[in-house]
Order: sequence, then structure tokens, then C-alpha cells
Amino acid sequence: AVSVQAADLCECIRVYIDKILEYAGVVLRKLPAEVAATVNRNGVYLSGGVMKIPYVPQYIGSKLEMRYHVCEEPQYASVLGGGALVRDKDLLNAFCKEKE
Repeated sequence: AVSVQAADLCECIRVYIDKILEYAGVVLRKLPAEVAATVNRNGVYLSGGVMKIPYVPQYIGSKLEMRYHVCEEPQYASVLGGGALVRDKDLLNAFCKEKE
């Protein structure tokens, strides 16, 4: 076992976070005006276990230059959202139709 501090991880993962932010920027620039206005007003929602590393949410917010929100348990957000989708047949059908 090895003990690792969050500061030790910063440089290791920064390149990956920057690449994700590059793609996020592309998506944000392609949003319709009314959706972009809502996102700019409300901010972005961040999930994933990496959001538990202290500097990561602040770094993302500063790079995107917008407000951010981190889920209460970010490492479970995708799984919980997928579970909610599977439990709601109407929502699942709407989601599947959008993908066709």
C-alpha cells in the first residue's frame, strides 16, 4: 500500500482533465442560444469520483469560466442516474427515441 496526497495527483491528471475540458468547450459552443443561456446562468454539474479530489472542481470551474455544482456523492451520480432512467419506462423510451 502507498499513501498518496491529492497534490501528488494534480500534475498526473491535469492533461486528461484539460482534454475533457477541450471537448466540453466544443459542446458548449454548439449549444442552441437558449440552452447556452441556461447553462451560463445555472452553471455546470460535475460528477465522477475525480470530483472528490480537492482542486479538480475549482480547476474545471475556472477553466470553463462558469459556476459549477458537485453532486453530493459524485462517484455514484452516473450509476444512480442510469438506475433512475431504467426505472422510468416513459423516460427510457423518450431517451431511446432521441438516440434513433
